[in-house]
Amino acid sequence: MRRTNPKTEATKPISILIYFAVYQRHKILKICVEGLRRLQNYKPGLFKIDLFAVGSTPEDDKVLTELEVDHCIHENLPIGKKKNYGLSEALKRKKFDYMLEVGSDDMLSNDILDLYLPYFQKGEPAFGIGRVFMYNATTGQKAQFHHSGAIGAGRCFNRKVFDILFNNAKIRFLHSAAGPLIRGAKGDVITVSSQLAKQMKGIASVIEELKDERLWPDTKNSGLDGGSELRLASCGIAVKPVDIEINETYVLDIKSDQNIHSIEKFNPCTSDVLYFLSETEKQMICQTKSGQETF
Repeated sequence: MRRTNPKTEATKPISILIYFAVYQRHKILKICVEGLRRLQNYKPGLFKIDLFAVGSTPEDDKVLTELEVDHCIHENLPIGKKKNYGLSEALKRKKFDYMLEVGSDDMLSNDILDLYLPYFQKGEPAFGIGRVFMYNATTGQKAQFHHSGAIGAGRCFNRKVFDILFNNAKIRFLHSAAGPLIRGAKGDVITVSSQLAKQMKGIASVIEELKDERLWPDTKNSGLDGGSELRLASCGIAVKPVDIEINETYVLDIKSDQNIHSIEKFNPCTSDVLYFLSETEKQMICQTKSGQETF
């Protein structure tokens, strides 16, 4: 029987899968992937980082292939359905301890990994930060958004969360029922374990099992972060807000002329939000601003 070395196990890197959805905006995507490559080279003995994306168009497929980012393809709308499909593919293809969610226009600082380290080590189920800075690569405008909870960009999920999430089933009562195992009024929908769902289905014809292997609402294009928190809450999982340093930039959203949310909707700021980027990343942003097509 093979024995594991406790010292080796203790120093095993934390495996993190960074997951994001892609739809066009490939110049911004290339900048963000450059930033994720920087993150992959940060403390490799402590963090092992892999990337996975879900795109939609033939051009998305081509660019992601050129960038050597493992990915799958799904129609863009509804976005919730697309992200759920990508997540299911990531769970099939990748081994990881944590999934870190970003947008294809988000940059992460190296410091976010150090900030999250105690949470990784504790095995925290789900957590994230409540602030994002923004930078318009075309105009140079800067802004920020702060939320008392955790925003979508930068949220982390322990792999075990998906085991819990996807090993639960929704049950709809076709007729009213009362008993030690099944109890509900006609039309009621409840969440139970998949194992209990099978038991319930086996002893009565009054219920219908609704398989629910989703994190985000399948039919929605907006409100996905809030929808996912409700889904997690239905399984007793809360996303824990992480305390942050006031002057630190952990997540930076790169804006351009194509955005879901315009930078004008957020509070302007004067901070240097690009300080943590590599010289290559800054150069790529400058080239976007000047309209050059060199990458």
